[in-house]
This record gives sequence, C-alpha cells and structure tokens, in this order.
Amino acid sequence: MDCSSVFVILAELRPLEGCEIDPCEVAGAAVRFYICGRSAEAANRKLSEWVVENHFEIVEIDWCVDEANVEWEYPDDKIAEELISEARNSGDVVYGEFHAWRHDAPDA
Repeated sequence: MDCSSVFVILAELRPLEGCEIDPCEVAGAAVRFYICGRSAEAANRKLSEWVVENHFEIVEIDWCVDEANVEWEYPDDKIAEELISEARNSGDVVYGEFHAWRHDAPDA
C-alpha cells in the first residue's frame, strides 16, 4: 500500500446500538487511531467511515497529527511503532487500547 503519511487521531467515542461494546454498560471510550492518508482531512474521513461501520458516534476529536510530528509521552513505546507500521502496511484503520468508562463514572 502506498502510504504517504500515518495520522494519529485521539478520539472520544460513544457506542451505539449494534456495537460490539454494549452501550448500556459503556458510556464512552478514548481511543488512539492510526490511519494512513494523504492529509489529516482524508484520515478523518476514513475514521468517520469506520465509526459508522462499527456503530460508534464521535463525541470529540482531541487531536489529529502526522505521526512524524507526534511528541510521544513514551518515545520508546513499541506498541505505537507496531500500530503505525500496521496502518502503513495495511491501509486499514488501526486502533490501540480502548480506555472506556461506565455511565456512573464521575465525568460520564
């Protein structure tokens, strides 16, 4: 796959009816996505398509940045490197861990 850039997007999602994550149990999740694209706009479009296909709603996009310009909290994070490589090689929307919370969480 010809991948000019991989964009890293931090998004807050809400599960909807039909989602693998039960919306009655989970109020939302923060997820880091790794998406191959020619621009941030193209990466955001791919994310929007993925969200619809997987029955989520985007609550907020905290940031979207080319991985070459990301200032990592943990610069030696091998998992991030693997996910970036997977996105670059596959062209798929790749995501890391879902940091989810329940409806009774203080900030839910």
